[in-house]
Amino acid sequence: MSKKIANIVMKVLPHITIILCVMFITLWILDIYNPLMNFLNSTLSKVLMLMLFIIAILTSILTVALQRKSYKEDE
Repeated sequence: MSKKIANIVMKVLPHITIILCVMFITLWILDIYNPLMNFLNSTLSKVLMLMLFIIAILTSILTVALQRKSYKEDE
């Protein structure tokens, strides 16, 4: 059961990371063109940025762990 959940998480995390990155690129561009809207200083953007950082770290850790596991299996 836990292996099944881990596989689902490994499939979903990169997609969430991509979505959040595209959102922040869009917000950054909008903030350049209209700084009075204050897109990058709102509470929502700060929460989304924290989510992006956490998910990026989790994705990186899981990717490194899987690479090490497959490297050890190949030996």
